[in-house]
Amino acid sequence: MQILLTRKRLTGTRPLYEYRLFVPFETLSAERQARIHYRTDFAKRGGPLARLTEVIAPMDYLRAEPGLTKFDIGRDICTVAKRIEAILIGAVFPEMRAEIVPLLYEHREEIDDAFVVTDINDLAGRYALLARTACQLTATDLGLAAHAHVRAA
Repeated sequence: MQILLTRKRLTGTRPLYEYRLFVPFETLSAERQARIHYRTDFAKRGGPLARLTEVIAPMDYLRAEPGLTKFDIGRDICTVAKRIEAILIGAVFPEMRAEIVPLLYEHREEIDDAFVVTDINDLAGRYALLARTACQLTATDLGLAAHAHVRAA
């Protein structure tokens, strides 16, 4: 499955960066696409992008009615997704060392904005497996392509 990873510096005096990972909608099944309500074109790539949380979530979760039960289950899915994002982002952008991707990451040195389009294993609907193994996974286990190279944005 294709993924898009980005690093973007925010304006200001402190060197704060946003790190994001998205999955292009065209790599997902039509049923999963129809169930994902939050869509972004954060990278201005020309098509909608999905967050990893909705990609790894089981279809039963995506089909569930909104409510407290779905919210509670969603927190666990989001936590696993953020851990997987940190593994993949850290492999491509080694300066980002957090175990969970923060909203903003402070780095002492100035670094350029960048994006990477690469491939990983298909993670769609794999939450249960990922939740059991998230603490031991590496970028290689997730199938991160060895040719993932940073490009200036």
